[in-house]
Amino acid sequence: MNTGERFRVLWTDYLEGELDETGLVELRELLANDQHLVELAADSLRTHRLLGMNEQESTWQQDVFVAETMAKLPAEGEEFIGEVMHRLPCAPPKKEGTGIFQLKAWHLAVAAAAVALLATVVIHNMEPGPRTIARVTALNGSVQWTTGGGRVRSDLEIGTPIHGGVLETLNHDSWVECEFLDGTKISLSGSSQVTISEHQHQKILHVREGYMFADVKPQPKDKPMRVITRTAEAEVLGTKFQVACEQQSTSLRVKEGLIQVRRLADGSTSKVPADHVIVAALEQQTEFKPKRHKDSVSTWEAVLRRDVGYGELRHASNGKPSSVRARPLLWRGDDGKQPPFLIYVAALDTRASTPILEAGSSIRVKGIVREDAMVVIGFTANHRKGGFAGKYSHVKKTIKASPGEGEYFEVDIPLKDFGRDMGHKHYHESPIGLELHECWILTLYKDFGLEILDVELHN
Repeated sequence: MNTGERFRVLWTDYLEGELDETGLVELRELLANDQHLVELAADSLRTHRLLGMNEQESTWQQDVFVAETMAKLPAEGEEFIGEVMHRLPCAPPKKEGTGIFQLKAWHLAVAAAAVALLATVVIHNMEPGPRTIARVTALNGSVQWTTGGGRVRSDLEIGTPIHGGVLETLNHDSWVECEFLDGTKISLSGSSQVTISEHQHQKILHVREGYMFADVKPQPKDKPMRVITRTAEAEVLGTKFQVACEQQSTSLRVKEGLIQVRRLADGSTSKVPADHVIVAALEQQTEFKPKRHKDSVSTWEAVLRRDVGYGELRHASNGKPSSVRARPLLWRGDDGKQPPFLIYVAALDTRASTPILEAGSSIRVKGIVREDAMVVIGFTANHRKGGFAGKYSHVKKTIKASPGEGEYFEVDIPLKDFGRDMGHKHYHESPIGLELHECWILTLYKDFGLEILDVELHN
């Protein structure tokens, strides 16, 4: 459907009072960008009204229509009359000898000119709907947007306009990317939530939980992008960075440029340059200064007490090792439209280092299941220069139940055996050369007693 056809659909719905909030925003954008459409709208509105008026029987009723139309226009009297006169096809008839036909034509001409002006006013003074801040450019899995008015939408697709509201990715396989009008991009993955707003053209993002990457175009010096979490606030003028938000701390890693970060616990500030990371915690006694991010490594082993992204940490006790117990989560399918079903997930982040996935890499998982179960093992990868790259998974058809205390399963999966989730076109075709960001292990449909004892990346 081309622009003209789309305009006609939206404008017809508007005239009939059937245009919803999203359609109104789209209509206003079309009119703002095309003067020809404004003229079409004026002509259409004039015809729409005049057809209705011609059904009336008396000149008096036509007079009422003209008066009511003129009364709706917010113009000074002389200016408005001059504008109407300018648009009339001929001078007004003289009082004597006009005749009924001429009188009707005069009223119709005034009405037509008045309504043409009214159309312009209506177009530019429509009931102000929420202004588009950004648009969805890519997504996967279960993604949800709650508008400023409280409407919850899970039917997002590429091109959906985003106004002020809360954007969420709900599952381990979820991911969404949005682009602001100036080209700035943000992406969320995993279980993450950000409130997006804009005040006088200043972007304000409240990251409530999870992981966000941002590629920020140069911002006005007096209106930097503000990124706020539970424990920190950052001002961004133009850079690439990623932020990981937890209940009691925020980790911010700068890929390019420079960011000023303030720790909310005590108001301390620090400037974080490229290739550095800073952690802002609730405890004021903790260190708050940027550190150079560790060089990339080819091996990694999870530290359970530190790296749990999702799941229940169980500390070692009574001779039992530490473990991460899988927690329940509703999975809505890749398109978010399938009936949800239950999964049990344990996820571990590589927050302390930057493991690089190589051609000969393998992922080893040690764990426990209390019943025979199908186990899915996967990971999230990022581009080395920053930003989400893809999700990859491997299905182990059957893992036997651990027979007793001290017994566990162990699987070792070569990187080549992991495939792109659902073959998603936005995902990097191969994970080789990407950064390992998160590993996740899950069972389907019910609780099989999944616990994870160890996860490693090795060659």
